[in-house]
Amino acid sequence: MYIDMNKLECHVNPEGKGFLAYVDLGKDENGKRIRPKVRGRTEDEAVAKLEKKLRDMGYVKQTAEAPKLDIIINEFTSIPDFVREYRVNDIIAGVRKQETANGVTNGSRKGKKKGISTRTAENYINVLKRFEEYFRLVMVGDITVTAMNQFFRTMETEKKENGDYRYSQTTLDRMEFVISGMFKRAVKRKWVTFNPFDDVEYRAPESKKVTEDIQGFDPEEMTMVLETLKSNPIIYTPIVIMLNTGMRTQEVLGLQWGDIDFINNQIHIQQAVTIEVEFDDDGNIKSRRSVIGGTKTEKSGRYVGLTPEAKELLLEWREEAPKLTKTKLDNDSFVFGSEMKEGYTYTTFRNKVNRYLARKGMDKVRLHRCRHTVGTLLAAEGREIIQIKRQLGITQDSTVNKYIDKKRNKKIIDGNMQAISRGLSKKEETNTENALVQAILQEAEKLTDSTAKMLINSLAVLVGKG
Repeated sequence: MYIDMNKLECHVNPEGKGFLAYVDLGKDENGKRIRPKVRGRTEDEAVAKLEKKLRDMGYVKQTAEAPKLDIIINEFTSIPDFVREYRVNDIIAGVRKQETANGVTNGSRKGKKKGISTRTAENYINVLKRFEEYFRLVMVGDITVTAMNQFFRTMETEKKENGDYRYSQTTLDRMEFVISGMFKRAVKRKWVTFNPFDDVEYRAPESKKVTEDIQGFDPEEMTMVLETLKSNPIIYTPIVIMLNTGMRTQEVLGLQWGDIDFINNQIHIQQAVTIEVEFDDDGNIKSRRSVIGGTKTEKSGRYVGLTPEAKELLLEWREEAPKLTKTKLDNDSFVFGSEMKEGYTYTTFRNKVNRYLARKGMDKVRLHRCRHTVGTLLAAEGREIIQIKRQLGITQDSTVNKYIDKKRNKKIIDGNMQAISRGLSKKEETNTENALVQAILQEAEKLTDSTAKMLINSLAVLVGKG
């Protein structure tokens, strides 16, 4: 909403580290001056707050559809305003685009994805906050490649209260992606002429935080976890299904009875538990809630086979679930529910599992390790990349490597290496009476390069046969 400048004269003055915005509305019936005023970090923020105050007072009417934020971006624009314009007109606009394309019905989103999800928007907005805080008193034209390098060096070394480095490589990469995209968009629209990320002197961030790789369960550990959980079928059953299918935890929790084909032994993965974030018109987060939405990516929707063990367990669960939980058995009901509700949020289920393990004297586990275990088992069995991608619902070949446990898969690497070595060093009977063959073999012994020696020996075999 915008103040009608023909009727109301808005005053914005610097005050301390921010700005004061106010309007004169004359006097009330008692002769007291009416002057609503608010403070903001930037001029636009102060004006926006004043507009809201005036709407609440009834001096400015709310239109049916809020217009886009109209901020002029140039080298003299403050970084808070630069970020705010991008947040509202690009990130939040991307959310609106997806909502328009897919439709939102009871929080469910299915079909081809366009725009960005609210969860992604939340991540983008959160990483922009640190950039905005760091350059709060700076203008866009002051952001040089040196300034960006200094910013990321600061982010690399920033620590939490316990002394650990704050930002992982994933977070720093996301921060770089979003900020560079903001500058790229500004250059494309000719608002600014320089993108510091394009400078040859720019240095990408490198996290100092030590992040432990997620590993699959080794056989002993998996046996211990399953034996401990077996006495609690409410959490044991979904864990076993994850280990038999490679489904994400959110996909298992979003599974409905209609998704399971017991005749053809298949599971149709087409939805998942996710977080829905609601934003106000200024791009600020209003609320977060757990909903059932589409799968992580378009290609994450898939069919997976139902192993005999998983099928038997699900049929047993179908008999027991209504007695133990709020689970119902119609096709649109969730397969896995709790004692209190028909379904789970991801956080609720994760905490339930780890609280139970803690009571049994065991350390908490990362549920994603079930998925990594399946990836490792498939690789150990010699399945091709495309087969592993299809089972796990992965789109990128490079992502598959994250799901193959390096320690356990070392046996495959070592076995391949030994097979190649045996094949290359295997010698066939050679007619060494041939003078030429003898000369070739003598020269081969003088070589220090093993590959060259192998090739020369192979040549001797051919000559001896000839």
